[in-house]
Amino acid sequence: MDSVHGRIVCWEIFLTVPDGWRRRLDDPRTWWLIILIGLGLRGIGAFISPLSVDTHVHATYVINFLGSGDIALDWGPNRNPWNPLASNPGAPGADIGATYALWHAWIGIWIFSFGRSQTSLHVAGFVLSLVMMLVVYRLTKQHFGSHVALRVTAFAAIQPALVAGSTMAMNEDIMVMLMALATHGLLTGLKQLDARQWPVGWSYGAVALVCFGATKGASMDLVLAVAAAGAFWVLLVHTPQLRLGVRMRAAPLRSVSFILAVMCGLMLMEAVLNPSPGWSMAWSVRHPERFIPAVALCTLVFVGLWGAVGMFALPWMSMVRRRLHLGPVTERQLHLLMIVALPLGFIVLMNASFWAYEGSIYGWGVVKTAAVYMHNGRYLTVLLVPLHWFFADVERDMIQSKQVTVVTAPLQQRMLPSNNLVRVGTLATLLMLMVPASTALGVGMTFHPDAEQEHVADALGDIIEPEEDFLVVTRTYASMSRLYLYHMGVDPDNTANITGHWRSMDTAWDHELLGFHQSEHAGNLTGVDLLVLGSEVSAEGPEGWLLLDLELPDGWRIYTSPARTSST
Repeated sequence: MDSVHGRIVCWEIFLTVPDGWRRRLDDPRTWWLIILIGLGLRGIGAFISPLSVDTHVHATYVINFLGSGDIALDWGPNRNPWNPLASNPGAPGADIGATYALWHAWIGIWIFSFGRSQTSLHVAGFVLSLVMMLVVYRLTKQHFGSHVALRVTAFAAIQPALVAGSTMAMNEDIMVMLMALATHGLLTGLKQLDARQWPVGWSYGAVALVCFGATKGASMDLVLAVAAAGAFWVLLVHTPQLRLGVRMRAAPLRSVSFILAVMCGLMLMEAVLNPSPGWSMAWSVRHPERFIPAVALCTLVFVGLWGAVGMFALPWMSMVRRRLHLGPVTERQLHLLMIVALPLGFIVLMNASFWAYEGSIYGWGVVKTAAVYMHNGRYLTVLLVPLHWFFADVERDMIQSKQVTVVTAPLQQRMLPSNNLVRVGTLATLLMLMVPASTALGVGMTFHPDAEQEHVADALGDIIEPEEDFLVVTRTYASMSRLYLYHMGVDPDNTANITGHWRSMDTAWDHELLGFHQSEHAGNLTGVDLLVLGSEVSAEGPEGWLLLDLELPDGWRIYTSPARTSST
């Protein structure tokens, strides 16, 4: 014990930073300023950024439901597993809108109340951020006090991926709220157990898990795999006859690794027993030569980069390591560690399977796929609240166990990272990096490539007539989904019976337009009236197609068919 105490003293000397940093991070005004900066970036970004491609896709689901009662994509599924280089309006898989019930309900409220426009959805994204921050602050304050509540809310406000997601009206803020509610239910249930009451608070977690699936469209089988692993964990910890609780607290990392393996095993079993076309997990279990490297690389990137830096975890690493050396963790800490580990494993496994599958479509190696889809680490933002609640609980535990000396503010107020429990300089550095990063993402999204396609969609909407078809030709990467960037521009009310098609520029799309060729598992292009060529497409329109003189982003072109030209 003396050696441990000696190491703590050494760390405290090593971590000493100028008092100016301490005072700034102790001052609530610092955290309020960060929160206001985050809100400001979200507000500015909402006016100048495009909607994300995912938001366009889900808005199409909602618009179609409001118009026809059919929760489906009318131009075909946003991924065509039978032919990834082409869209297919008649393919199955476009009618899965009900699996996103909660997210679609939120979008539907705004579209129904304020109109079918991009502005309505941008405002919805900003309002969602306000609600998220309020929920995070109130729940954190209830468990850890106002200082920690300000700190965690500030992290949520300035986290770059959350800022970008808000400006593009994505659903990451809902995910953060749901995880905060689930973690709140976990801690509430533990308090009820201590008071010899039924842990009804744990029901919050069950509700949050169902809502999570209804927001991200996750398969209910996979949601049940996470629920089963969590229920098994609770039985192991809280069944007196097993007498495992103390041993699990003494070896928390080993215990969490075990339950993580159980959950991953259930997910992989589901993929083996119920394969389906286009499901990346089912494909990946049959191709371990790509899947295993993807899991390793995804773990490294997500935990090392997105977790340690993007989630502001790095300054607390040494404190957690010291706490683990001091002896068994508390029951709260054990459960908080579990509620971080299970979603982390779920996200890593799902994303690794996506990397493996997508890379196979485009002929990319795992490293290139990881580089292209590095932004998928944004899914880890769902762990922001439980992760920092775990840090706050460890921090409070270290102070209460008198492993450090607090000589100024009383304990209930001394919850900011200013008592040598964390690397204050590292935290300050991260904040100085995150503010400009969030600024770049929040304001710089106006230069996102999707913004160009929104402008093209508006121009196309001005000239296209009801009952007409159009074709978009762009690069292969992620472009089938981007076909739905055009829906709100050409047919916002879903009343014109317009059909959109997409082809990769690597296909014989020009031969299809002329009727010389027909791609398998793809829509027929002989009835296309308007052709949109992306800036990366070097080819010109087929012979006889007329280039229209329109104000479009650099490199984009729209052609009209000979039949349409002669009729006008």
